Amino acid sequence: MYPDEIVVQIGANRVKVDGFLWPPALAGWYSGVANIAIPSTNKIITGFTILSNKMFRPSIHDQIVSKGIVLVEPVCRWWQNNSGSYYYCSP
Repeated sequence: MYPDEIVVQIGANRVKVDGFLWPPALAGWYSGVANIAIPSTNKIITGFTILSNKMFRPSIHDQIVSKGIVLVEPVCRWWQNNSGSYYYCSP
């Protein structure tokens, strides 16, 4: 799974940790699901932050996932109001 480095909140501090914590987090999500045959695509795992330098353009993203690597990405939202347009990504 990628990214290889993530940020977690420990008390009042944000700490970088190795990305090998992704699989246990995904296993934790599956622990609440009766049917483990459900794919992990488009599932939201909370409690982690992905650094902006660990995100890829769509062309690079496609090359990575075509090799069978699970790529964890932030949830991104776009909205518009009277003050302008906004794009926000959260882990």
